[in-house]
Amino acid sequence: MCLLAAVMMSSGVISADILDYCTVGMVGVATLMSGIISSRITGSAGLVVGSLTGLFIFLVITSVALIFNGEPVSIITLLKFMAAVFAGGIGGIIGVNKKEKIKIK
Repeated sequence: MCLLAAVMMSSGVISADILDYCTVGMVGVATLMSGIISSRITGSAGLVVGSLTGLFIFLVITSVALIFNGEPVSIITLLKFMAAVFAGGIGGIIGVNKKEKIKIK
């Protein structure tokens, strides 16, 4: 996620408005994957674990943005929150319901 953000910022081709929505999408994908991983670790309560993981990631990203950039809280922040919690919850459900890989000896 950080690598993709660095490439997008350094290229200068993408406008700031589109870049905001791209970050919302990146947050959604990152929390989906983290929801899958965290619920696979716990093995139960996928929706709760995934949503809490998404909330935690949102809080970390927003805290860093507020501390270092002084980024104001806006509609994009609300979209990032909704994307993080929703995608984390979906990832949690996927992770709990995903079957174990079959190992062939």
